[in-house]
Amino acid sequence: MKTVKYTAAFLILSGLSAPLWACSAMPPESSFIYSNDRNGDGMLNRSEWRESRADEGLAAKFTVGGRKVFRYLDKDRNGAIDRGELAGRIDYIEHPCAAWERAVRQMSDEAAAGQDR
Repeated sequence: MKTVKYTAAFLILSGLSAPLWACSAMPPESSFIYSNDRNGDGMLNRSEWRESRADEGLAAKFTVGGRKVFRYLDKDRNGAIDRGELAGRIDYIEHPCAAWERAVRQMSDEAAAGQDR
């Protein structure tokens, strides 16, 4: 009976039920905009940009809130910065799913070690 439990745990954790064990995170550009977009339009206008902050866990390749940076990033000159204009310029320091993936890997390793006994 103990072997059946360990086998079931191993199969679940080893990826045979991957759709049940998945982590997804929004792209870092979306996370940055979502955190700073007060009016909910999916973009950052000049006012929102001036008050923007990169959340802990995000690394920006620019000075957040600066007027010159806003003009540089606003490629289409519509007075707002969207996800596409931030692409490749902001990233996660550590991906939000990294801790989850480590935990699942550890559970899988423990289940496999228990099955070897």
